[in-house]
Amino acid sequence: GVISLNEFRYNADLKVGDKVEVLIDVREDATGQLILSHRKARTIKAWDRVNAAHDEGTVVNGFVKCRTKGGMIVDVFGIEAFLPGSQIDVKPIRDYDVYVGKTMEFKVVKINHEFKNVVVS
Repeated sequence: GVISLNEFRYNADLKVGDKVEVLIDVREDATGQLILSHRKARTIKAWDRVNAAHDEGTVVNGFVKCRTKGGMIVDVFGIEAFLPGSQIDVKPIRDYDVYVGKTMEFKVVKINHEFKNVVVS
């Protein structure tokens, strides 16, 4: 099968011969090729990990990407999650920006599968 080179731009260290997980995207295109997707396989695996962390109540590492109205956006396993401002610390926070760019520990407290939303604490 074939995979678009664009799906590997996130990993500059990838080289010929490396093993990657893929998902069959299209069984056959116009030329008879099997179309595979590495990005979709990574997304499914990330959602599996988020769901498992939620179900088991485990602590996960996340990277605080940016500040948003009412809280922060956190990258957890490649999925953007919302961290409410009230959940950042036990005492009220005045300067949210000090947390941007940091890797911290979080718990997945809520998942809305319909809207693909994740809330962490």
